[in-house]
Amino acid sequence: MKKQVKKIVFVGIVVVLLLLSWLVLEKIIPDDVAEETIKIMNLNAKDYSMIGIVEPAESYSYYIVKEEPAADAAAGTEPSYYFWDNGIYDDMNKYGYYEPSNMKKVFERTTTLTALELVDENPTDYAQYGLDAEHATVVMGIPYENAEDAPEFTILIGNRNSIVTGHGYYCRVVIGSDVEATPEVYLISTMDAGTFLGGAEYFQTTNILPNFGTYYDEIRTITFTNRGGESMSFKRFTKFEGEEVNELIYTNFTMTAPYSCYVSDEIISGKMLESIANTQVVQVVAVAPTDEELEKYGFNNSAKIEFTLASANASYYIGAPSGGSSGVYYVMREGFDTIYLCYGDAAYIDYSAIQFRSGLAWIHEIKLAGQLDITTPKGSYTVIIDDTVDTEKGTGTWIAQIIDHETGTQAILSESNGRALYTDCIGVKYDELIVSEENPIIEDEPSYTMTLKYKDYDYTSKVSFYKVNSRQYAVLFDDAPVETAGFTVNVVKLKEIAEDLETIVSGGIVAK
Repeated sequence: MKKQVKKIVFVGIVVVLLLLSWLVLEKIIPDDVAEETIKIMNLNAKDYSMIGIVEPAESYSYYIVKEEPAADAAAGTEPSYYFWDNGIYDDMNKYGYYEPSNMKKVFERTTTLTALELVDENPTDYAQYGLDAEHATVVMGIPYENAEDAPEFTILIGNRNSIVTGHGYYCRVVIGSDVEATPEVYLISTMDAGTFLGGAEYFQTTNILPNFGTYYDEIRTITFTNRGGESMSFKRFTKFEGEEVNELIYTNFTMTAPYSCYVSDEIISGKMLESIANTQVVQVVAVAPTDEELEKYGFNNSAKIEFTLASANASYYIGAPSGGSSGVYYVMREGFDTIYLCYGDAAYIDYSAIQFRSGLAWIHEIKLAGQLDITTPKGSYTVIIDDTVDTEKGTGTWIAQIIDHETGTQAILSESNGRALYTDCIGVKYDELIVSEENPIIEDEPSYTMTLKYKDYDYTSKVSFYKVNSRQYAVLFDDAPVETAGFTVNVVKLKEIAEDLETIVSGGIVAK
């Protein structure tokens, strides 16, 4: 108890000392020091309909136009903002959309402008601050016609100052038509000045990346061209028709060009798509870029990625910054003549088709299978499977049969034989050999095929294996043209599948 009393007394003494210190400091610190900023404009942003910005010597001018909500608009309706520069960069189809929140800042920062400090009360030479007609950026505020008490105003923004603490830009304000009434030169913050000095870049939206969906289920196809010029196209395993439109039935992608294969979900989803989805588009760095700017930001040797989505399509060129930093890169969306700075990992842009290739040529789960048709050099077979699992009860049933089309034999397929056969089917792995002019396909019809019909969906997938030599067979999917064949598999696993089938139809047990 005594310890608690001592603790309370000690805390009380500390509080009293802090209060006394605050009172003393309040008396000795001058008001102009305690005040961090100086209010040089205190008008009502709602009174103003337009802010115009004219760059030095009228090299470029643009306007932010505001329309207040109609009188009968719903409560909370925000004003509408428009970017206009007489058609130089305000074509939304070419330069993209402008961000309303950034345009709103123009009105708020202009009408309530503050300064870091008063630099010169009555200057004799405005040119030394860059506030003469030749060098100053001019910001004009125009009120609505019915805002009778709101004056027009002009803000002049001059040179950047890096000597005074806080940095910033020199500024002069003229309210109304009396130019001589406010001769003072102030220093305003770099952030406030940037609102008016950023040009069209400052107002353009950075929301340029598409919506891929929770599990990338918005994506239908991807076409990717790396810096080496190799183009790769990927197709998602998705149901496109039926009552439940665009219902996702399988998460992986297949490659359709330059070669036909299954692709690694770890690479395409875990690295490539995850990197794109997590990219932060920070700002616009160039509008209508010159050839020098295109080279500077890496678009003389850019990669390209194109998405076909459920709702819309989008294509992007991916550049790189000077120095090749992996943490920052530049993007141009096709159709928008604008370069964006982004933060993220763009290592995927240098991947080749071989890196995207999955380790397995056949990766479907047995629980998805309703019917599996297999042909080998010795025969053709149909396997009908119903592998049902009750997730609530933790139980399941196995019902399956096999049909040998050469002999007409039809038999019950045991669960052990069925799973052993299916394990060999999904165990077919890609080999190192690539189909080429030196290693062409040497048969017109495939030696082996596997066609999977899904149990609960009207969806079929087929894989075919064409002989290249005595040990390697080229892989093709869904009747793809032979010229798209590239990757091969070793014949050992294919022969195991043929042996499994012969053993099963003869009444034997597949040993594993």
